[in-house]
Amino acid sequence: MPTTYLDQKAKTVVKILPMNEEHLKDILCIERKVQMEPWSKQMFVDELSNKRSLNFVALVNNIIAGYLCSAMVYDELHILNIGVAPHCQRQGIGYSLLMEAVAAATKNKICAILLEVRETNLPAISLYKKAGFVKIGIRPNYYASNSGKEAAILMIKYLR
Repeated sequence: MPTTYLDQKAKTVVKILPMNEEHLKDILCIERKVQMEPWSKQMFVDELSNKRSLNFVALVNNIIAGYLCSAMVYDELHILNIGVAPHCQRQGIGYSLLMEAVAAATKNKICAILLEVRETNLPAISLYKKAGFVKIGIRPNYYASNSGKEAAILMIKYLR
């Protein structure tokens, strides 16, 4: 059953649905535009077949505008991949996806949600802070970048 979010500032209505294979063509298009190291189709297929994964798409005007892939590991939820189409960024879509992950994690009795983010991805870091995530560490040389390697900031949101 879809969940609907309204971003008051952007006046955007976002509908969140569970991800399925029919969504992959559009997701892969977004993935290639927004990720420096994009996932392959098979990586998404593998997540969809994982019973411990929670994967969502965000629709705006019935068009896929973003997605989130996550996996439950014991009592934690790990955000593995999140992306929003460039023309849809800063409209509350990423935030809506995160809130859906929080709701699903709470329903599954998850204690905390973890993620890594490039240290240079300031818009994403700001989004995660807005959603209640806090920095708990740094993974040096975690991501490939145009200038070699860059660190990942490890963030967590405690749910209980």
